[in-house]
Amino acid sequence: MAETSPQAKSPLRTLREARGLTLVELASALTTAAIAADGDAALKWDTGGLSRAERSGVRSLKRAADLVKFFGGGINEIELLYPDRWPK
Repeated sequence: MAETSPQAKSPLRTLREARGLTLVELASALTTAAIAADGDAALKWDTGGLSRAERSGVRSLKRAADLVKFFGGGINEIELLYPDRWPK
């Protein structure tokens, strides 16, 4: 059986790992920031959603904007929405 190569990392995963954050830590920090900014507990982030976003991109413009703001511009919305278009 042929061995498959590991999947290339998305810009979001690369940045998260460079900042030393786990998915759990990032989800918690994003949820806290969203509730503080909007006062809406419905804006929860979860690890499953973040993992999907790392694999196939963010599907919401609001979520992409929240990530850009959280990371202080270390990533842009286009990289989050279309991660497969960026060099690995």
